[in-house]
Amino acid sequence: MTLKSSYHQLSDLHKTYRQQWSSVKETWKDNNAESFEKDFILPLNRHISSSLDAILELEEIFTSIKEDFNHE
Repeated sequence: MTLKSSYHQLSDLHKTYRQQWSSVKETWKDNNAESFEKDFILPLNRHISSSLDAILELEEIFTSIKEDFNHE
């Protein structure tokens, strides 16, 4: 699996879970839902976004390394 395919897989899964959470939120409207979102969903969103950014950065680094080795 390449970094790009990992990026796209994680991105697709993130989109799917956000859509499912939106669907759940339509019917789950109490303090527990708000706490769950605050304690789990929002931090997970931040972690996934950070992971996606890191994957893109790693892809750039590895591409640069490959280019450097191919020029030598």
